[in-house]
Amino acid sequence: MITNYHRTTLFLPQSRSRVTIDTDLTWTLPDGTRQHRLDEYAVVETKCAGGAAEMDRALWSYRHRPCSISKFGTGLAALRPELPALAGTPCSPDS
Repeated sequence: MITNYHRTTLFLPQSRSRVTIDTDLTWTLPDGTRQHRLDEYAVVETKCAGGAAEMDRALWSYRHRPCSISKFGTGLAALRPELPALAGTPCSPDS
């Protein structure tokens, strides 16, 4: 599987934290027979050595809570719907 995305990285010097924002995620099978693109979503990852930083608090204020995902697993599930689904969706927008 081939994964492509655009990444923006922010450094927040006050907390010495980092934020990556991945947009335009596209997954393609190696033979090109299937492609799946997520246009309306972004994957935002925050990294801070000392706990929550200002970006975490800003995201929480908009009701965006942290959850663990795999871009590889998400792409594989989108391209191969015949694979078994995992129970539960802890990262749903209403969580």
